[in-house]
Amino acid sequence: MSEDAKRVMLAVRKLVNFLPRKKAKGVVGSVEQRLERGMVELAQRYASQFAAARAKRIFHQSMSASNVTLEGAWIDLAGATVFSNAMWWDGFNIGRFMNEYSPVMESIQDMCFYLSKYRVVSIDSSNSMLKASVAAFTHEYENRLFLYTAMQVGFPLQVIQDMREDIIFIEFSRTLQKVLAHDIFSLMPVPKFSAWEGYEHYVARLYRQLLLQKFTHLPQDLSWFCKDKVLMARLIEAYDQLVEQVIVKAEVANFGVRHLIAFMAINTTRLNRVGASLLNIREKITEVRVDSSRNTDVFSYSTLFESALLEAELAYKDSTSFDTLLWKTGEVTIYFDGLSGCFAAADNETGNKIMLSKFVDLSKQVKCGSDLLVFYDDIKELLP
Repeated sequence: MSEDAKRVMLAVRKLVNFLPRKKAKGVVGSVEQRLERGMVELAQRYASQFAAARAKRIFHQSMSASNVTLEGAWIDLAGATVFSNAMWWDGFNIGRFMNEYSPVMESIQDMCFYLSKYRVVSIDSSNSMLKASVAAFTHEYENRLFLYTAMQVGFPLQVIQDMREDIIFIEFSRTLQKVLAHDIFSLMPVPKFSAWEGYEHYVARLYRQLLLQKFTHLPQDLSWFCKDKVLMARLIEAYDQLVEQVIVKAEVANFGVRHLIAFMAINTTRLNRVGASLLNIREKITEVRVDSSRNTDVFSYSTLFESALLEAELAYKDSTSFDTLLWKTGEVTIYFDGLSGCFAAADNETGNKIMLSKFVDLSKQVKCGSDLLVFYDDIKELLP
């Protein structure tokens, strides 16, 4: 038995000792049924975490049952990184990234096996538990992957979270996943400017072109991403249908079309870019360590940590309401309010806030405003 399995079995056996032998008030079902429900819930928690990581292209690199908590959260993140084709050496490839959840699902299989081996449950119950857990993981993983990927495309969570069972949403998501099978997972350098240096995921251009074609009515050539004309035509049709459905639902919440377009344009850009400091953080840590040994105070760990947090928030923060993060530095934080159509900028040092209705005004009245204009140059025509 593996060390992980031994620890799991010890925890399960302790749990079983405390479970009532008979039904009591507040206790529903037998030990087998309760363990199965617990295993199913654990599989669903795993699924949600791994779906989010895949959609956002975050690679743990050393995943095992001991590196994920009962809440589904990842731990031991020393090797976690942004996934790209730069990592495609022996043992690190797209297959490993896409199936990084395998070790934790194997741990569920181990738990089910040892529960029957040590006669905590019957063999039939063990098999039922495993089957239910795998089915729950598969369903939740697809469900969450569709949701998180749609958010990367720019769709607002506040609108699409209740559309996951909608045939239009499912058709778009399944078609998009087929198209994404052609993704080469490269990181394209974004032209460097003074305040921000980084890269854009290969797929970002595709998402932007879908948006531009829909709302500017200028034909976009998508063949660079996938040569299958039939598949790409299906994607465009499915995308357009979903957008129309989202517009209807958004308007019910007073989220106007122009503001929805701006919201999507911002997120197709921001959520598909990654700051350079998140890619070379190991090298930076080494530099800090060397500088510390030489008693030089060029760059501290705290400074590095704060810089990485800012970059991570800009790249990964999803909006759960009708406003979304537009920009964040150590000096200023800017949000776009989708209901009012205004930009809210807060000075992080003084706490002073201003509201602006025009994107171009940011360059004149906000710190780092000119850099912000460059960052969103590809979609500025879609912004207020």
